[in-house]
Amino acid sequence: MKAVHTDITNSKVTIEEAQNRLTEMSMEVGVQKRRIWDCLGLVLAEDIAAVITQPPFARSAMDGYAVRAEDVSFATQEASVILPVVAEIYAGDQPPQKLLPGEAMRIMTGAPIPEGADLVIPQEMTDYGGREVTFYRGSKAGENCCPAGEDFSKGDILARKGEAVDAYTIAAAVAGGVKMAAVRKRIRAAVITTGNELVSMDEKTDEKNLPIGKIYNSSLAYFVSRLTELGCDVISAVTVPDDTEVISETIRTAASEADLILTTGGVSVGGKDYLPEVINDLGAENIFRGIRIKPGMPTMAARYQNSTILCLSGNPYSAIAMFEVLFPAYEQKALGRNRMRIRRYQSVTINSFTKASPNRRLVRGILQDDGVWIPKDQRNGQLLAGVGSNCLVDIPAGSGPLTVGVTVELYTLS
Repeated sequence: MKAVHTDITNSKVTIEEAQNRLTEMSMEVGVQKRRIWDCLGLVLAEDIAAVITQPPFARSAMDGYAVRAEDVSFATQEASVILPVVAEIYAGDQPPQKLLPGEAMRIMTGAPIPEGADLVIPQEMTDYGGREVTFYRGSKAGENCCPAGEDFSKGDILARKGEAVDAYTIAAAVAGGVKMAAVRKRIRAAVITTGNELVSMDEKTDEKNLPIGKIYNSSLAYFVSRLTELGCDVISAVTVPDDTEVISETIRTAASEADLILTTGGVSVGGKDYLPEVINDLGAENIFRGIRIKPGMPTMAARYQNSTILCLSGNPYSAIAMFEVLFPAYEQKALGRNRMRIRRYQSVTINSFTKASPNRRLVRGILQDDGVWIPKDQRNGQLLAGVGSNCLVDIPAGSGPLTVGVTVELYTLS
């Protein structure tokens, strides 16, 4: 079948418009309750509130002696105060009794402060006494005492809906007595790479017998790895030939399970670029078709059944660049994130980029402490320039070559 193409010149959108449309038109993934220990990296679907106050009791911040401030307030090196030590309290103990006037209790860091005490004197300010202890300096009430609720109180919000759960979130939740949390499920992604030229590394080929015209499928390798790195469950990853029926059936099958279907190849105006017609024939709802950017102009997206389809170029860097700026917008809606993971920053160039940019252009960059380094080789089929890259430099349309020290806008990559 010969591909039939329509002119999309007037329908192309900006990156920002494409991001907004993905955020508006994509569907949210489901919610599940999980043990807080099993929520690392997932996005909260509800706020997490403390079940208990932390700490739930007043505790000592030092190894020392619990006393009443008025009993030791006038202690000095020259006029020390001696008190009997009536008990020892360790972390995990309950105070054995109330502290009475004129008494001291040995206390360790984290141990509960006994009733009657309002001060902990560090052991370094004493003679380390056992049965009785000599104080060489007093202090004011409340010193070295952590009050109940010093961190948070019962009912306080520990983490907000739309935030990703990290180690601090889990630690705070456990301290607050939270056992379960409502989180978004992981995005289920299907990767479909199209092209008769693609060869899998699993096939029995090597540098000696790789046929002329064939290449190893680096796009499949990148997107399976990247989606996994970003916390998705890749439920299928296949390579299909340039055949409309095979492509259509593969997308239909993927849509029965996947939240996101990512395709590469077949989106431009070549003789076998079938994806626009396949998407139309499936009856998918258009999100956008074409972006005013280089590389990645033919990129398009659609919604089919409950899936978002993101169709990327077959050129490796073109596909990668568009994925990196568009996936965060899809993910924000799908997972209910408070913000996109990709961020925009300003930096300065620390080397020159000699090409003019009549159209808006994204180039790979390496953001360093002193600025951004732009690798020289930026062709769409080149992958080596991406090794070590951690940002995309956004060059406005109509820009000439970039010299050293020019301020540039860039996207940092998650």
